[in-house]
Amino acid sequence: MKTVEIKRSEALLLGGQVVLWIILSLILKTSMFYGFLGGLITSIVALNRKGFTLHELFQASKRAFVECHVIFIIILLMGAMISVWLASGTIPYIIYLGLGFISGKNVVLMAFIITGLVALTMGTALGAFSTIGIALLAIGKAYGVPVPLMMGAILSGAFISDKMAPVAGLVNLTLNVCEVSYKEYVKKALKTLFPTVVMSAVIFAILGKPYVFTELTPSVLSIQGKLVSTYLLTPVLLLLPLIIMGLALFGITTVRIMSISLFTGSVFSVLIQKISLKELIHIILRGYHPTFDPELAEVLSGGGIIPMIEVIFIILTVLSISYIFEHTGVTGMLTQGLLKNLNSVRTLYLRTGLLSMLMTTVCCDQAMGIIMPAKIFKTHFDRFHKERATLAQIIADTGIIIAPLEFWNVNALIITALTGVHAFQYGPYTVLCYLTPVVWLIGSLLNNEKQMSERHKESATGRG
Repeated sequence: MKTVEIKRSEALLLGGQVVLWIILSLILKTSMFYGFLGGLITSIVALNRKGFTLHELFQASKRAFVECHVIFIIILLMGAMISVWLASGTIPYIIYLGLGFISGKNVVLMAFIITGLVALTMGTALGAFSTIGIALLAIGKAYGVPVPLMMGAILSGAFISDKMAPVAGLVNLTLNVCEVSYKEYVKKALKTLFPTVVMSAVIFAILGKPYVFTELTPSVLSIQGKLVSTYLLTPVLLLLPLIIMGLALFGITTVRIMSISLFTGSVFSVLIQKISLKELIHIILRGYHPTFDPELAEVLSGGGIIPMIEVIFIILTVLSISYIFEHTGVTGMLTQGLLKNLNSVRTLYLRTGLLSMLMTTVCCDQAMGIIMPAKIFKTHFDRFHKERATLAQIIADTGIIIAPLEFWNVNALIITALTGVHAFQYGPYTVLCYLTPVVWLIGSLLNNEKQMSERHKESATGRG
């Protein structure tokens, strides 16, 4: 097979064509699947004309499915799991308790804090969002909190997991490729996590101030009453979230945790809520929708395997484009300029963060935003005598944390599929996810200025 060289101008053109297809799908208000499919077909045709065979392009696309099949399994399990958590009465019971607990407190701030604590325990941002997050979102609706604001608070808490949780898959991937221990990493990561959490909490406290109610509102009392009359609410239902968090602490894989959760929730649905097996299967496939009461339907609808299938097709086309670009050298050409004139620590830090964000953006997933900058820059960190833990921290503060803000990212697509709320809507309120890169950037610049000043003083002392 002959060697095919991709020029930088050709790589930029291909990337631009994919972006144009996505913009067109948004303008026409069609499914994003058609936009990504158009980008995929255009890329295959262009690369085939360039000299790449259809077989090797297909193999690259196939590799995307094979290597990322776990993502598709998790997406389907997530849709099914939300359905049974709703049908079993687990989420209704959490909502019932939460409505009373949050009374007199800042609903938005509490959502941020509670989700953050659960996410750190579970080790998965999407797992925390699809369980406790869905319940908190329903509580926010009951108190009249705008959905985008509530989601912003919940997602800000949830994505602390992907940056800090010791059992999180992305955290461990970062530590492995950077070759650093969690103990070394956490010391660095806390330097940006602590100020961003405090700043986010202050912002959510301000934004949530209008939604502090010292007494239960009539709408909240109405929902509580309907929950009691519709479901058998018992503390036994809380075993479901406790089992999940316990399994996460023991390092059980996400797929197994969700499978156990799905089975346990199904048992609760049949035994506690007396749902027939036929109805349960319908709920798992199509989602839970309590049509008997519009008020409860507004708060409790969601889930289902079938609604998640479109998301899988979108993600499959997204990853196919990403893997084809990587295989053909398009991705390498797009990032090539970042290695030129790498002659200072400041430049090293900035380009590491930029590449991490660029790879997450282009590949629509955080994995390449972790692997690529770690592989490319870790030898340069050694050359400048900088700790690998700093490399891991930069990746966590940039490429990992921005994922839910990009509407084409796998994370954002799943979030939108679960809630119907677009990244354009919740993005402005997901403050921790865009504050973190800003805090990292300011901290890096100030730290470099300090180091340069110290070296200048030492140099001046030596000359003296």
